Amino acid sequence: MKEIDYLKLDPDELEIDPVNERKSNVQPQKGENSLVDSVRKKGVIQPIVVRERDGNYYVVAGQRRTLAAQIAGIDDIPARVMEMNDAEARVVSITENAEPFNKSVPLDDRAKAIRSLHDEEGWSQAKIAEKLDVSQPTISRWMEPVHPEWAGTPIDPDEDGEVNAGDIPIGSLKHIRENTDSKAKREDLVKFVKEKNIKESLVKRAARRGSDEDDFEERLEDISEELQDGEETVKTSVRFAGDEAEQIKHVMKEYGKPRDEVIEELTRKGLQKIGLLDQPTAQQ
Repeated sequence: MKEIDYLKLDPDELEIDPVNERKSNVQPQKGENSLVDSVRKKGVIQPIVVRERDGNYYVVAGQRRTLAAQIAGIDDIPARVMEMNDAEARVVSITENAEPFNKSVPLDDRAKAIRSLHDEEGWSQAKIAEKLDVSQPTISRWMEPVHPEWAGTPIDPDEDGEVNAGDIPIGSLKHIRENTDSKAKREDLVKFVKEKNIKESLVKRAARRGSDEDDFEERLEDISEELQDGEETVKTSVRFAGDEAEQIKHVMKEYGKPRDEVIEELTRKGLQKIGLLDQPTAQQ
């Protein structure tokens, strides 16, 4: 991949390259202080990236700037003309959006773009991470919507439905997938988490404490009830070492409970014992 020219091009004569990552939410906002307004007043400052094929120029990076220039009626915009193949063009498109516009690119579009590098180019996640200059866990997160276990569900970018990958955080999708056994249950819990507006940290908490699919679902329902009742939670970080750590492990094993749940229960009982927390009211 190399730059072969730097030109001023008429935005109305440009076409969006098919490999461009962004497929939806492409139209720039109009009105005061919008991208269109900025381009109308100042022009396009940062050059777009294009490649030439059959005498036409295709926009690889800078799609929204190009569309904003078209709407604003700008005569020409700066463009870097690059010589690149499809794989290199996909990398340029994703890389441009990865940092400054990460949140503005729909998760579906990002996942499909990276999947194309994996499927069509045969690149491993490690190679994709290297080319995009991000960590491999980041690539894994971005590819969550195209995980095989989401195939055929509304989370699959190729499907339509009541919910999609952009409705809840990727981390929540991952926890739901890893703690369910069926597509139907995954769909139900995605809808539930979206409807109840359960944060990723709380989905993670339910996942860590749930012993199976039903237990995970029950804990999500408990969290939803707590949110509805307006209950507040306090996040704590407690560390144990030496004999204390061994004792915690012993209690975990004896009662079959995860570490966080054991520490939460011990903390509550300790605070009640010294009078800093009310004792639970006995049921009549």
